[in-house]
Amino acid sequence: MNQIQKAYSFIWTLYFLQSMLFIYTWNIPGGIFGIVIILMSIIFRNELYISSRCKWQYAILLIGVVCFCFNYEIDNWLYAINILALPVCVFFLLKTPESYRANLILYIRNIFYFLLLPSLPLFLLHIAGITIFNIGHVEHDLYRGYNCVFYFYQPEYGIRYNSYFCEPGHLGMILSFLLFANRFDFKDRKNLYLLINLFFTLSLAAYVLCFLGFIIYRINLGKLKISSLIKSFVLLLSIIIIGMSIPTIRELIFERLVYNSETGTIAGDNRINWEAKVFFTNITIDDFLYGIGTKKMNSLGIAGTGYFIHVISHGFISILFIIFYYLAILFRQRLNLLNVSLFTIYAISFYQRSYALWASELLLFICVVTSLNKNGIQFFGNRS
Repeated sequence: MNQIQKAYSFIWTLYFLQSMLFIYTWNIPGGIFGIVIILMSIIFRNELYISSRCKWQYAILLIGVVCFCFNYEIDNWLYAINILALPVCVFFLLKTPESYRANLILYIRNIFYFLLLPSLPLFLLHIAGITIFNIGHVEHDLYRGYNCVFYFYQPEYGIRYNSYFCEPGHLGMILSFLLFANRFDFKDRKNLYLLINLFFTLSLAAYVLCFLGFIIYRINLGKLKISSLIKSFVLLLSIIIIGMSIPTIRELIFERLVYNSETGTIAGDNRINWEAKVFFTNITIDDFLYGIGTKKMNSLGIAGTGYFIHVISHGFISILFIIFYYLAILFRQRLNLLNVSLFTIYAISFYQRSYALWASELLLFICVVTSLNKNGIQFFGNRS
Protein backbone atom coordinates (compact mmCIF):
# COMPACT_ATOMS: atom_id res chain seq x y z
CA MET A 1 0.00 0.00 0.00
CA ASN A 2 1.13 3.54 -0.72
CA GLN A 3 0.67 6.27 1.90
CA ILE A 4 -2.67 7.44 0.49
CA GLN A 5 -4.00 3.88 0.50
CA LYS A 6 -2.90 3.45 4.12
CA ALA A 7 -4.70 6.66 5.13
CA TYR A 8 -7.77 5.51 3.18
CA SER A 9 -7.66 2.14 4.95
CA PHE A 10 -7.37 3.85 8.33
CA ILE A 11 -10.51 5.92 7.72
CA TRP A 12 -12.35 2.81 6.52
CA THR A 13 -11.28 1.06 9.74
CA LEU A 14 -12.65 3.94 11.83
CA TYR A 15 -15.92 3.68 9.91
CA PHE A 16 -15.86 -0.07 10.56
CA LEU A 17 -15.35 0.43 14.31
CA GLN A 18 -17.91 3.24 14.57
CA SER A 19 -20.62 1.01 13.10
CA MET A 20 -19.91 -1.50 15.89
CA LEU A 21 -20.45 1.22 18.54
CA PHE A 22 -16.77 1.42 19.47
CA ILE A 23 -16.72 3.33 22.76
CA TYR A 24 -14.43 6.14 21.50
CA THR A 25 -16.64 6.88 18.46
CA TRP A 26 -20.00 7.06 20.25
CA ASN A 27 -20.36 10.79 19.66
CA ILE A 28 -19.10 10.75 16.07
CA PRO A 29 -21.72 10.18 13.32
CA GLY A 30 -20.67 7.49 10.90
CA GLY A 31 -21.40 9.87 8.06
CA ILE A 32 -18.35 11.92 9.06
CA PHE A 33 -16.06 9.04 8.16
CA GLY A 34 -18.17 8.37 5.09
CA ILE A 35 -17.76 11.93 3.81
CA VAL A 36 -13.98 11.77 4.35
CA ILE A 37 -13.85 8.51 2.37
CA ILE A 38 -15.91 10.04 -0.45
CA LEU A 39 -13.70 13.13 -0.61
CA MET A 40 -10.52 11.03 -0.60
CA SER A 41 -11.99 8.82 -3.33
CA ILE A 42 -12.53 11.88 -5.52
CA ILE A 43 -9.38 13.88 -4.70
CA PHE A 44 -6.93 10.94 -4.68
CA ARG A 45 -8.59 8.95 -7.45
CA ASN A 46 -5.30 8.22 -9.20
CA GLU A 47 -3.35 7.35 -6.02
CA LEU A 48 -6.12 4.92 -5.00
CA TYR A 49 -6.29 3.49 -8.55
CA ILE A 50 -10.06 3.97 -8.60
CA SER A 51 -11.34 2.71 -11.94
CA SER A 52 -13.51 4.83 -14.23
CA ARG A 53 -14.10 2.05 -16.76
CA CYS A 54 -16.60 -0.27 -15.08
CA LYS A 55 -20.19 0.98 -15.10
CA TRP A 56 -21.93 -1.79 -13.14
CA GLN A 57 -21.02 -0.09 -9.86
CA TYR A 58 -23.53 2.67 -10.69
CA ALA A 59 -26.31 0.08 -10.59
CA ILE A 60 -24.99 -1.09 -7.21
CA LEU A 61 -25.02 2.53 -6.02
CA LEU A 62 -28.64 3.02 -7.07
CA ILE A 63 -29.73 -0.24 -5.43
CA GLY A 64 -27.79 0.70 -2.29
CA VAL A 65 -29.40 4.15 -1.98
CA VAL A 66 -32.90 2.67 -2.38
CA CYS A 67 -32.04 -0.10 0.10
CA PHE A 68 -30.84 2.33 2.76
CA CYS A 69 -33.90 4.57 2.26
CA PHE A 70 -36.20 1.60 2.91
CA ASN A 71 -34.24 0.47 5.97
CA TYR A 72 -33.85 3.78 7.82
CA GLU A 73 -36.28 6.50 8.86
CA ILE A 74 -34.68 9.65 7.49
CA ASP A 75 -36.08 12.61 9.45
CA ASN A 76 -33.83 15.44 8.26
CA TRP A 77 -31.16 16.18 5.67
CA LEU A 78 -28.27 15.82 8.15
CA TYR A 79 -29.42 12.32 9.06
CA ALA A 80 -29.93 11.59 5.35
CA ILE A 81 -26.28 12.46 4.66
CA ASN A 82 -25.21 10.30 7.59
CA ILE A 83 -27.15 7.30 6.28
CA LEU A 84 -26.61 7.66 2.54
CA ALA A 85 -22.86 8.20 2.80
CA LEU A 86 -22.25 4.45 3.18
CA PRO A 87 -23.71 3.24 -0.16
CA VAL A 88 -21.63 5.94 -1.89
CA CYS A 89 -18.53 4.71 -0.03
CA VAL A 90 -19.36 1.15 -1.13
CA PHE A 91 -19.60 2.42 -4.72
CA PHE A 92 -16.04 3.78 -4.56
CA LEU A 93 -14.72 0.73 -2.70
CA LEU A 94 -15.96 -1.51 -5.53
CA LYS A 95 -13.94 0.62 -7.94
CA THR A 96 -10.66 0.08 -6.08
CA PRO A 97 -8.28 -2.69 -7.23
CA GLU A 98 -8.99 -6.23 -6.09
CA SER A 99 -5.54 -6.39 -4.48
CA TYR A 100 -6.33 -3.33 -2.36
CA ARG A 101 -9.56 -4.86 -1.03
CA ALA A 102 -7.73 -8.08 -0.16
CA ASN A 103 -5.11 -6.14 1.77
CA LEU A 104 -7.78 -4.02 3.49
CA ILE A 105 -8.97 -7.21 5.22
CA LEU A 106 -5.48 -7.71 6.63
CA TYR A 107 -5.21 -4.07 7.65
CA ILE A 108 -8.45 -4.25 9.64
CA ARG A 109 -7.44 -7.61 11.14
CA ASN A 110 -4.14 -6.12 12.32
CA ILE A 111 -5.85 -3.07 13.85
CA PHE A 112 -8.26 -5.39 15.68
CA TYR A 113 -5.38 -7.49 16.94
CA PHE A 114 -3.53 -4.53 18.43
CA LEU A 115 -6.72 -3.07 19.93
CA LEU A 116 -7.61 -6.36 21.60
CA LEU A 117 -4.06 -7.17 22.69
CA PRO A 118 -4.32 -5.26 26.02
CA SER A 119 -8.12 -5.48 26.23
CA LEU A 120 -8.62 -9.16 27.07
CA PRO A 121 -5.85 -9.50 29.71
CA LEU A 122 -7.00 -6.34 31.52
CA PHE A 123 -10.64 -7.50 31.38
CA LEU A 124 -9.67 -10.87 32.91
CA LEU A 125 -7.79 -9.04 35.67
CA HIS A 126 -10.94 -6.97 36.28
CA ILE A 127 -13.02 -10.14 36.61
CA ALA A 128 -10.41 -11.43 39.07
CA GLY A 129 -10.91 -8.27 41.16
CA ILE A 130 -7.99 -6.17 39.90
CA THR A 131 -9.05 -3.01 38.02
CA ILE A 132 -6.08 -1.04 36.74
CA PHE A 133 -7.90 1.65 34.75
CA ASN A 134 -11.36 3.09 35.40
CA ILE A 135 -12.07 6.65 34.29
CA GLY A 136 -15.71 6.71 35.29
CA HIS A 137 -19.28 5.82 34.47
CA VAL A 138 -20.41 6.24 30.84
CA GLU A 139 -23.73 5.79 29.03
CA HIS A 140 -24.85 5.38 25.43
CA ASP A 141 -28.51 4.77 24.58
CA LEU A 142 -29.44 1.63 26.55
CA TYR A 143 -25.86 0.80 27.50
CA ARG A 144 -24.42 1.78 30.89
CA GLY A 145 -21.10 0.86 32.39
CA TYR A 146 -17.55 1.96 33.10
CA ASN A 147 -14.86 3.15 30.73
CA CYS A 148 -11.81 1.17 31.77
CA VAL A 149 -9.75 2.65 28.90
CA PHE A 150 -9.06 -0.69 27.18
CA TYR A 151 -12.54 -2.13 27.63
CA PHE A 152 -16.10 -1.04 28.37
CA TYR A 153 -17.26 -2.90 31.46
CA GLN A 154 -20.99 -3.44 31.94
CA PRO A 155 -21.94 -5.19 35.21
CA GLU A 156 -25.03 -6.77 33.63
CA TYR A 157 -22.81 -8.88 31.35
CA GLY A 158 -20.70 -10.14 34.24
CA ILE A 159 -17.84 -12.30 32.96
CA ARG A 160 -18.91 -11.96 29.31
CA TYR A 161 -16.26 -10.04 27.38
CA ASN A 162 -17.23 -7.17 25.07
CA SER A 163 -13.92 -5.26 24.88
CA TYR A 164 -14.49 -1.68 23.62
CA PHE A 165 -17.97 -2.49 22.27
CA CYS A 166 -21.49 -2.39 23.68
CA GLU A 167 -22.34 -6.08 23.55
CA PRO A 168 -20.35 -9.32 23.64
CA GLY A 169 -22.49 -10.48 20.71
CA HIS A 170 -21.39 -7.51 18.58
CA LEU A 171 -17.75 -8.39 19.09
CA GLY A 172 -18.27 -12.13 18.67
CA MET A 173 -20.29 -11.75 15.46
CA ILE A 174 -17.74 -9.50 13.74
CA LEU A 175 -14.81 -11.63 14.91
CA SER A 176 -16.44 -14.71 13.36
CA PHE A 177 -16.75 -12.87 10.03
CA LEU A 178 -13.21 -11.50 10.33
CA LEU A 179 -11.83 -14.99 10.93
CA PHE A 180 -13.74 -16.22 7.87
CA ALA A 181 -12.21 -13.37 5.86
CA ASN A 182 -8.77 -14.44 7.06
CA ARG A 183 -9.33 -18.08 6.06
CA PHE A 184 -9.36 -19.41 9.63
CA ASP A 185 -5.59 -19.48 9.39
CA PHE A 186 -4.77 -20.28 13.01
CA LYS A 187 -1.10 -20.75 12.24
CA ASP A 188 -1.12 -16.97 12.21
CA ARG A 189 -0.91 -15.92 15.88
CA LYS A 190 -3.08 -12.85 15.24
CA ASN A 191 -5.99 -14.95 14.00
CA LEU A 192 -5.53 -17.34 16.91
CA TYR A 193 -5.69 -14.44 19.35
CA LEU A 194 -8.90 -13.19 17.73
CA LEU A 195 -10.38 -16.67 18.20
CA ILE A 196 -9.45 -16.58 21.90
CA ASN A 197 -11.18 -13.20 22.21
CA LEU A 198 -14.25 -14.64 20.51
CA PHE A 199 -14.34 -17.49 23.02
CA PHE A 200 -14.47 -15.11 25.99
CA THR A 201 -17.52 -13.29 24.61
CA LEU A 202 -19.51 -16.39 25.63
CA SER A 203 -21.80 -15.59 22.69
CA LEU A 204 -23.71 -18.65 21.52
CA ALA A 205 -24.50 -17.00 18.17
CA ALA A 206 -20.83 -16.16 17.59
CA TYR A 207 -19.82 -19.75 18.35
CA VAL A 208 -22.36 -21.07 15.84
CA LEU A 209 -21.31 -18.61 13.12
CA CYS A 210 -17.63 -19.33 13.64
CA PHE A 211 -18.15 -23.11 13.65
CA LEU A 212 -20.30 -23.03 10.48
CA GLY A 213 -17.80 -20.78 8.73
CA PHE A 214 -14.87 -23.01 9.65
CA ILE A 215 -16.60 -26.21 8.47
CA ILE A 216 -17.69 -24.60 5.19
CA TYR A 217 -14.21 -23.23 4.55
CA ARG A 218 -12.59 -26.60 5.14
CA ILE A 219 -15.12 -28.33 2.88
CA ASN A 220 -14.49 -25.76 0.16
CA LEU A 221 -10.75 -26.44 0.26
CA GLY A 222 -11.29 -30.19 0.34
CA LYS A 223 -9.45 -30.47 3.65
CA LEU A 224 -12.24 -31.88 5.79
CA LYS A 225 -10.96 -35.46 6.08
CA ILE A 226 -12.14 -38.26 8.39
CA SER A 227 -9.08 -37.83 10.62
CA SER A 228 -9.78 -34.10 10.89
CA LEU A 229 -13.41 -34.80 11.77
CA ILE A 230 -12.37 -37.21 14.52
CA LYS A 231 -9.90 -34.69 15.94
CA SER A 232 -12.53 -31.94 15.79
CA PHE A 233 -15.10 -34.18 17.49
CA VAL A 234 -12.70 -35.09 20.30
CA LEU A 235 -11.78 -31.42 20.78
CA LEU A 236 -15.43 -30.35 20.77
CA LEU A 237 -16.37 -33.09 23.23
CA SER A 238 -13.53 -32.03 25.54
CA ILE A 239 -14.67 -28.41 25.40
CA ILE A 240 -18.26 -29.44 26.20
CA ILE A 241 -17.18 -31.56 29.18
CA ILE A 242 -14.99 -28.78 30.57
CA GLY A 243 -17.66 -26.15 29.89
CA MET A 244 -20.40 -28.18 31.58
CA SER A 245 -18.28 -28.40 34.70
CA ILE A 246 -18.14 -24.59 35.00
CA PRO A 247 -21.53 -23.29 36.30
CA THR A 248 -21.43 -19.89 34.59
CA ILE A 249 -20.49 -21.28 31.17
CA ARG A 250 -23.08 -24.03 31.56
CA GLU A 251 -25.76 -21.41 32.25
CA LEU A 252 -24.72 -18.95 29.54
CA ILE A 253 -24.06 -21.44 26.76
CA PHE A 254 -25.27 -25.01 27.19
CA GLU A 255 -28.55 -24.36 29.02
CA ARG A 256 -29.50 -21.95 26.24
CA LEU A 257 -29.47 -24.89 23.81
CA VAL A 258 -32.21 -26.71 25.72
CA TYR A 259 -35.52 -26.96 23.84
CA ASN A 260 -38.37 -24.97 25.40
CA SER A 261 -41.73 -26.66 24.68
CA GLU A 262 -43.69 -23.51 25.64
CA THR A 263 -42.01 -21.27 23.06
CA GLY A 264 -41.31 -24.01 20.50
CA THR A 265 -37.66 -23.07 20.24
CA ILE A 266 -34.41 -23.28 22.20
CA ALA A 267 -34.04 -21.35 25.45
CA GLY A 268 -31.35 -19.12 23.92
CA ASP A 269 -33.69 -17.81 21.23
CA ASN A 270 -34.72 -14.80 23.32
CA ARG A 271 -33.92 -11.83 21.12
CA ILE A 272 -37.40 -10.23 21.33
CA ASN A 273 -39.71 -9.37 24.22
CA TRP A 274 -43.26 -10.61 24.84
CA GLU A 275 -44.87 -7.52 23.25
CA ALA A 276 -42.95 -8.19 20.03
CA LYS A 277 -44.05 -11.83 19.97
CA VAL A 278 -47.71 -10.90 20.46
CA PHE A 279 -47.58 -8.16 17.82
CA PHE A 280 -45.86 -10.38 15.24
CA THR A 281 -48.34 -13.20 15.85
CA ASN A 282 -51.23 -10.86 15.01
CA ILE A 283 -49.48 -8.67 12.43
CA THR A 284 -51.51 -7.39 9.47
CA ILE A 285 -50.31 -7.84 5.89
CA ASP A 286 -49.63 -4.10 5.50
CA ASP A 287 -47.60 -3.92 8.71
CA PHE A 288 -45.73 -7.07 7.68
CA LEU A 289 -44.80 -5.64 4.29
CA TYR A 290 -44.09 -2.02 5.22
CA GLY A 291 -43.50 -1.99 9.00
CA ILE A 292 -44.87 0.39 11.60
CA GLY A 293 -41.79 2.54 12.19
CA THR A 294 -39.44 2.77 15.14
CA LYS A 295 -41.43 5.44 17.00
CA LYS A 296 -44.68 3.46 17.00
CA MET A 297 -42.80 0.29 17.83
CA ASN A 298 -41.23 1.95 20.87
CA SER A 299 -44.59 3.37 21.99
CA LEU A 300 -46.02 -0.16 22.00
CA GLY A 301 -43.16 -1.40 24.19
CA ILE A 302 -41.79 -3.65 21.44
CA ALA A 303 -38.09 -4.34 21.89
CA GLY A 304 -35.36 -6.70 20.79
CA THR A 305 -33.20 -7.30 17.74
CA GLY A 306 -33.04 -9.54 14.72
CA TYR A 307 -35.39 -10.52 11.91
CA PHE A 308 -38.71 -10.10 13.74
CA ILE A 309 -37.90 -6.62 15.07
CA HIS A 310 -36.65 -5.54 11.65
CA VAL A 311 -39.88 -6.68 10.00
CA ILE A 312 -42.03 -4.94 12.62
CA SER A 313 -40.05 -1.71 12.31
CA HIS A 314 -39.22 -1.52 8.59
CA GLY A 315 -41.27 -4.25 6.93
CA PHE A 316 -40.40 -7.38 4.99
CA ILE A 317 -39.90 -5.37 1.79
CA SER A 318 -36.91 -3.66 3.42
CA ILE A 319 -35.33 -7.09 3.94
CA LEU A 320 -35.92 -7.97 0.29
CA PHE A 321 -33.97 -4.84 -0.65
CA ILE A 322 -31.09 -5.89 1.62
CA ILE A 323 -31.04 -9.34 -0.01
CA PHE A 324 -31.14 -7.74 -3.47
CA TYR A 325 -28.29 -5.36 -2.54
CA TYR A 326 -26.06 -8.18 -1.33
CA LEU A 327 -26.93 -10.42 -4.28
CA ALA A 328 -26.20 -7.58 -6.71
CA ILE A 329 -22.70 -7.37 -5.23
CA LEU A 330 -22.31 -11.15 -5.08
CA PHE A 331 -23.41 -11.98 -8.62
CA ARG A 332 -20.96 -9.50 -10.16
CA GLN A 333 -18.16 -11.64 -8.71
CA ARG A 334 -16.78 -15.12 -9.34
CA LEU A 335 -19.43 -17.41 -7.93
CA ASN A 336 -18.09 -20.29 -5.87
CA LEU A 337 -19.05 -22.27 -2.80
CA LEU A 338 -17.15 -19.99 -0.45
CA ASN A 339 -18.70 -16.62 -1.26
CA VAL A 340 -22.19 -18.14 -1.60
CA SER A 341 -21.62 -19.76 1.80
CA LEU A 342 -20.57 -16.41 3.28
CA PHE A 343 -23.87 -14.94 2.03
CA THR A 344 -25.70 -17.83 3.73
CA ILE A 345 -23.85 -17.25 7.02
CA TYR A 346 -24.74 -13.55 6.82
CA ALA A 347 -28.40 -14.54 6.36
CA ILE A 348 -28.23 -16.78 9.43
CA SER A 349 -26.64 -13.97 11.41
CA PHE A 350 -29.36 -11.55 10.26
CA TYR A 351 -32.02 -13.69 11.90
CA GLN A 352 -30.38 -13.04 15.27
CA ARG A 353 -28.88 -9.58 14.65
CA SER A 354 -30.19 -7.53 11.73
CA TYR A 355 -27.02 -5.51 11.18
CA ALA A 356 -26.41 -6.30 7.51
CA LEU A 357 -26.16 -2.56 6.70
CA TRP A 358 -23.46 -1.87 9.27
CA ALA A 359 -20.30 -0.55 7.61
CA SER A 360 -18.37 -3.39 9.25
CA GLU A 361 -20.54 -6.17 7.79
CA LEU A 362 -20.77 -4.64 4.32
CA LEU A 363 -17.05 -3.96 4.18
CA LEU A 364 -16.06 -7.49 5.13
CA PHE A 365 -18.54 -9.06 2.72
CA ILE A 366 -17.36 -6.94 -0.19
CA CYS A 367 -13.67 -7.48 0.52
CA VAL A 368 -14.09 -11.24 0.78
CA VAL A 369 -16.30 -11.95 -2.22
CA THR A 370 -14.42 -9.56 -4.52
CA SER A 371 -10.98 -11.00 -3.76
CA LEU A 372 -11.67 -14.68 -4.39
CA ASN A 373 -10.74 -16.54 -7.55
CA LYS A 374 -13.12 -18.95 -9.25
CA ASN A 375 -12.05 -21.77 -6.91
CA GLY A 376 -12.66 -19.71 -3.79
CA ILE A 377 -8.99 -19.08 -3.03
CA GLN A 378 -8.23 -15.71 -1.52
CA PHE A 379 -5.04 -13.88 -2.37
CA PHE A 380 -3.29 -11.57 0.06
CA GLY A 381 -0.24 -9.39 0.00
CA ASN A 382 2.15 -9.03 2.92
CA ARG A 383 0.54 -10.70 5.96
CA SER A 384 2.67 -8.89 8.53
